[in-house]
Amino acid sequence: MLDFNAHSFHFQSCPCLPIAEPGHELACFVEGTEYMRKNNISSKAVTERLNLTFQAQLDRKLCKSLARGDQCQYKTKGNVKEFLNKILRTYQAISKPRA
Repeated sequence: MLDFNAHSFHFQSCPCLPIAEPGHELACFVEGTEYMRKNNISSKAVTERLNLTFQAQLDRKLCKSLARGDQCQYKTKGNVKEFLNKILRTYQAISKPRA
């Protein structure tokens, strides 16, 4: 289990991370975590694990609703906090039981 705490991430104000369009989340999560890793925006170990996890899900097509293709498509970019919140909201929506 990954530990996300305030010390793991540097919440930059630059809007440089993709906020994915529906169906392109995994590709954008891969792209965003790769950007974070290369630019030392957060703990390298945490972003590498996240990046590898998202890449594996994308490669294996484990969640088709999040990966209609392997290209990141977005209309807006956000800062680190917005990007991480997008990841959180996306996976919370998946885990909600359907009525």
